[in-house]
Amino acid sequence: MSQICTKNTFEIRLSILKVLAYFKIFEHPLKLREIAALCNISVQETEQNLSFLIEDEMIFGFEQYYSTSRNVAQYSGLRKVKEAEAEKYFIKLKKYAKLLATFPFVRGIAVSGSLSKGVMNPDGDIDYFIITKPGRLWICRTLMILFKKLFLFNSKKYFCVNYFVDENNLQIRDKNIFTATEFVHLIPVFEHSCILNDFLFQNNWVHKYYPNLPDWNRNYLVQCNIKLKNAFELLLKTSVFNPLEKLCHHITLYYWRKKFPNFKKEKFHLTMRSTKGISKHHPSDFQTKVLRAFQIEMNEINSYLTVSEL
Repeated sequence: MSQICTKNTFEIRLSILKVLAYFKIFEHPLKLREIAALCNISVQETEQNLSFLIEDEMIFGFEQYYSTSRNVAQYSGLRKVKEAEAEKYFIKLKKYAKLLATFPFVRGIAVSGSLSKGVMNPDGDIDYFIITKPGRLWICRTLMILFKKLFLFNSKKYFCVNYFVDENNLQIRDKNIFTATEFVHLIPVFEHSCILNDFLFQNNWVHKYYPNLPDWNRNYLVQCNIKLKNAFELLLKTSVFNPLEKLCHHITLYYWRKKFPNFKKEKFHLTMRSTKGISKHHPSDFQTKVLRAFQIEMNEINSYLTVSEL
């Protein structure tokens, strides 16, 4: 082992290991500055501790990339390929963001998933997190789904709208390293009345996982067709459409329950959350799979980690 270190140094290195272990699940090695930002430590301090961890063969480096996997060279090559693929999606991002922002009652939009990390598989899609006006989430969502089916031939490649919350439900319900990682990597593409600042404030719990909340990349913010948006909202905001909001909610919920009859109540609530102010469509339950894989990674690390060893 390299040296006996202080508790502070131990915590720093454990923080680095946690971050790299998490991204290992995605075969996604990290660069020096990315590690420093996520661990809330200086670049110099990160580099020093990486050197010790590499010497102890707890992490592995290749070119500018680091991972807890010995396959870091292979992973770095995959990351470069995925970054090149992501550029194709970024070129079209503003076009589709502007389209989504023009839908009535949309108050905020951010990109999540792979693209928010700057990578994309060839068969991937752009995942959007959408904030709506209270009381009109389900009308908004239904209009988007109908548009996708009628005009995009049901393709979700640039139009995957699978997570909605309204302005009264900005705090993410599931608080764990998966949701925290998604949150800090979000790419805002539209906001109304500084709603994203409220979103940040409501989710300061992520500091438990990432003490240094990274600044969101706001280079892709767009303006919507405000006249068209206001015209739709002027019509649909009247109380006569309140029954339609409930109908859209109930029909969607009924369809999902018929489509996934084997989902137990707990799993359905986690993956297909459908309340007045939240619509979540994640039937693959990717979150649970990632959290299980991360626990295995951490068990392996903790099995031989002690203060004296780091």
